[in-house]
Amino acid sequence: MLGPPTPWADSEDTVKARRRAVVPFVPLAVALFALTGCTGLDFGSGDGAGSPSPSGDTGAPSASPTPSASGSPTATPTPGPTGTASPVAIPTDCRDIVSAGDYEAVFGEVPLNPEGFTTRSGAPFGQVTPTTPPAGATPAEIVRGATTLDCLWRDPNADITFLEVALGAVDPAVGASYLDDLAADGYTCVDIHEGRRCHLTRPNADYPVDESFTRFQRDGVFISVDQADFPTNDLIGRIVDRLWG
Repeated sequence: MLGPPTPWADSEDTVKARRRAVVPFVPLAVALFALTGCTGLDFGSGDGAGSPSPSGDTGAPSASPTPSASGSPTATPTPGPTGTASPVAIPTDCRDIVSAGDYEAVFGEVPLNPEGFTTRSGAPFGQVTPTTPPAGATPAEIVRGATTLDCLWRDPNADITFLEVALGAVDPAVGASYLDDLAADGYTCVDIHEGRRCHLTRPNADYPVDESFTRFQRDGVFISVDQADFPTNDLIGRIVDRLWG
């Protein structure tokens, strides 16, 4: 995954992953706030709190990293790396994680899955293949490996501004354990949208902007949102409305 962690990594993994990924592109960085399409949005995290929020990635892509504008979710529930099936169809197209109307409001004309940026595994963003974690894997590693769609919105000319969303199907007990670990690490967790959401916002170590990390689980579907200097308004709620109707 790029900037922050993969959708399933913890905050420390996120920072390390972002720093590794940003280095190759420093020569392209021209303006810290060079991002379009965000005018008029509340500067809120993927959970709707008062700041931005993060997401994730991993695995090799099984489709083009830049989905079509008219994509639609899979016709059947999506199995996870251990055979877990989600109760809803997880989209295979990044443009389909929210309704058509919400897409323009949230992402505007911001480039989707720009070339040159890859997931932590080095694969292009977009639809990815879930991986089976090793024996004794932590809840974070299991959730991370369950990613089936990893999406990045970022202007290639911006130093830090970005938003990443990742989705996957996991065993609800494993997802709950991961969220408990995040709560112990300082995330604020609440029951919302008929699921559970954990969120953390903090200043970026290198730029004068906040970065946020949001993790959400409902019915075995795990959603990760990582973002920095990218305003949204209850993005998790918009994704929930799209998936569960």
